[in-house]
Amino acid sequence: LLGELQLSSGARDQLYLALRLAICETLVGAKEAPLILDDPFLTSDDARTERGVALLKELGRKRQVVLLTCRQNGT
Repeated sequence: LLGELQLSSGARDQLYLALRLAICETLVGAKEAPLILDDPFLTSDDARTERGVALLKELGRKRQVVLLTCRQNGT
């Protein structure tokens, strides 16, 4: 079993995003509450970021997703 600090920063970004999404689903369930994320891929590499953005686009089919980022091209 690894502690969070034993993970790479990109893997921690993925872990934290998964936790946020799980909490959102638990709290709002089937309601269509918006999801607002502030740079969830800050330390992720390009491949992880692309997969994460694809996941958020899929989630955007059932709820509004607002993604704030410092990345120049948005991904």
